[in-house]
Amino acid sequence: QDGSINAYTWSGGSGDTLPITFVNVSEEPFFDVNVTDTNSPVREGETLTVDVNVTNTGSETDTQTIDLNVDNDQDGSFDINADEETDVELDPGESRSVTLTYTTQTGDAPEIDFEVLSDDDREERTVTVNAPAFFDVNVTDTNSPVTEGETLEVDVNVTNTGDNPDTQTLNLTDTGFTSAEQDTVDVSLAPGAYNNSITLEWSTSDGDAGTGNVTVFSENTSDAAAVTVQEPPFFDVTIDSVEDSVTAGDTVTVEYTVENTGDLQDTQDIVFEVNGSQETVESDVTLDGGNTFSDQFTYTTDSSDTPAIEAAISSDNDTASAVVSVEEAPFFAVAITGTNSPVTEGETLTVDVNVTNTGTQTDTQTLNLTDTGFTNAEQDNVTVTLAGGESDDSITLEWPTSDGDTGTGDVTIFSENDSDLTEVTVEEASGLSGTSVTDIVPNASEQMQTFTFTISGEDLPSGEKIVVDLDEPQATSSIKVDYSSASVNDVNDESSGGDASINTNSGIGTLNYTASSGDVPAGTTVRIRVTSINAGGKSDQSDPYAIPISRTDFGVKDSTRFSVTPQNGTAELEDFEVTDLVGFNEQEQTIRFTPTTDMEATGNGPEILTVDLSKAQDGTVDYSSASVQSTSTGSAGVNTDSNVAYLKFEADGGVTAGTEVEITIESVNPSSTGETYETGFSRGAADTNSTTFDVCLFSCLFPEIGGRERVQYRHTQSVIREFRPPSVDSSSIHTPRETYKSNIGCCFQPSQWLRQDIYGAKHTWESLPLESHDSWSAAREPTVHATWSRK
Repeated sequence: QDGSINAYTWSGGSGDTLPITFVNVSEEPFFDVNVTDTNSPVREGETLTVDVNVTNTGSETDTQTIDLNVDNDQDGSFDINADEETDVELDPGESRSVTLTYTTQTGDAPEIDFEVLSDDDREERTVTVNAPAFFDVNVTDTNSPVTEGETLEVDVNVTNTGDNPDTQTLNLTDTGFTSAEQDTVDVSLAPGAYNNSITLEWSTSDGDAGTGNVTVFSENTSDAAAVTVQEPPFFDVTIDSVEDSVTAGDTVTVEYTVENTGDLQDTQDIVFEVNGSQETVESDVTLDGGNTFSDQFTYTTDSSDTPAIEAAISSDNDTASAVVSVEEAPFFAVAITGTNSPVTEGETLTVDVNVTNTGTQTDTQTLNLTDTGFTNAEQDNVTVTLAGGESDDSITLEWPTSDGDTGTGDVTIFSENDSDLTEVTVEEASGLSGTSVTDIVPNASEQMQTFTFTISGEDLPSGEKIVVDLDEPQATSSIKVDYSSASVNDVNDESSGGDASINTNSGIGTLNYTASSGDVPAGTTVRIRVTSINAGGKSDQSDPYAIPISRTDFGVKDSTRFSVTPQNGTAELEDFEVTDLVGFNEQEQTIRFTPTTDMEATGNGPEILTVDLSKAQDGTVDYSSASVQSTSTGSAGVNTDSNVAYLKFEADGGVTAGTEVEITIESVNPSSTGETYETGFSRGAADTNSTTFDVCLFSCLFPEIGGRERVQYRHTQSVIREFRPPSVDSSSIHTPRETYKSNIGCCFQPSQWLRQDIYGAKHTWESLPLESHDSWSAAREPTVHATWSRK
């Protein structure tokens, strides 16, 4: 075996010798393989282990690889080299155990062949491979279709078709929906066994609706079934059309559609509500899944629905709503604000109207004036356009009256929505128009009034009269206005030559105008001025007196009114005032006024202006010793009688309009302070007016000019009042000759002190040189400072 060669010589019997060569051959290594064990049988997928004993039966050491080859289809190919043990080194006669493995594969059952090889030897074996457990699942039934929220049930049969028992988990997955696992169950089966009582469940919910597969899985196989999860009935409501805006009184129409978006039929009521209150119900609307129903509801609005309504349509499942603006309908509210009633036949009755559109929309309407209380005829109309909320108070409608329209009745203003009426009087023609009597102030005597009227319709024939009835103010039971001393001051009849007279007798009074120089033409305005009228007591008599005026050639009376009051007009004066007084001292008071029309002086006497001072006289101001100190024009006098006081001014020579008249009264004595008195001005040619004046302390009388006053209380009966005027030098606005005036009317030069000793009601003033009062700062308390003025 080792290749060594030995030479030998062989000798035969003849003595011949033959050479013989012997070859020494050693035995080579030989790895004998012998399968000693396997773990057969195994299941598909398990590992087959093969234990092999390898022996070197040769005489030399060697190293070989032992291979495990598998023929799993038993065709003799042994084409799978499953495992090998490399570098197996064995000495002669040495053995070793080797374990080789093969992981069985699906399909290896029931048998496979394997061989174990060395370089020298081979052994083949056949082993058993069992098929594994195989849970074959089959969906046998479902309760499809189901509705969202219901439970889908899936019945399953599972069979173990393998050769081994097993326990597996089956799961139900909604593979055709969300691919979520919905249920599981553990199942144990012996080989060949089955279970057909298995039910898996899917608890459906909102949103699961649809059609798709559900699948049951084992570890080996699966089976699917198509199922349907139905959407429940759902009545979806849609408003198809509705007005955006309407006017109160209009009808709102709401068109709607209801669709059953579910899969199942249902029956529901459809409810119509306005502002949360049910209006109408469409009952028992039945719809299959996917079907629709369309209809409409209507609602008539009114003014209570402004500014908007919410219209809502509801099913059991859904609500649709819309907001509709409701505008206030144009509504022209009319109100009669005034008329010029009474009028005389042939004159025009005017009716003043305010109209307001209380709605929110612009509109144009025609207003008409109808004499509803007379002939019921439309007399006038006007077209008015107003935006919502707008008013017009400038409207005047007219009725030109004519002969035969006399009477008292209603006239009515109509709009399209509203009306208003008022009572008016159309008087029979009196032959007069423009009648008036000026007001006078209370308390004062010697007043003047002007009576005015216009001849209308026909001329006043010669010898006929206009009679002014003064009975009511002249009433004998209580004489309020006394005309017993009155006389006609002036007649102005546009040169028609008439004359006038006043007559009183036992409380009866008349003023007569006579056409003494021929006919007085129609259209002539007559003004009669009456003087020396006594207004009587101290109280206002503001309730007007009715003054009937008639023509002796007509059977109908006209009328006018006048009042006894200090404040009923302008008095045709401006810038009129009565200066304030300072309490406790005799002093002057100035009355100023400026006429706005000429104050006339005629042959029978001048126009008179009367100033009523009685409220002050009856209060705390004593005019009994007062007299007129000066007047800028004309003449004036103060008259007092007990608690009555008045100033009478006569426009001697006349006073031109715009001329200021200033009257100064002296010896006026207020006995206290803190009062305000009304003073009435009565001018013969116009109505009255009034102003006020105050009785107050020093500071109210004049503007402040500086200087100081002090009052020293020497003892209970003696008071020293001293005044120090402001400094005066050559640059001062006060000249050395300018005087200063206190509330008691004493005057002094700027270089002097003024001193007064007061003993009770006696006031004595003396002027002292300024230097004699150096001890000012040493005055004893209390010291009172007051304000003085430049005169």
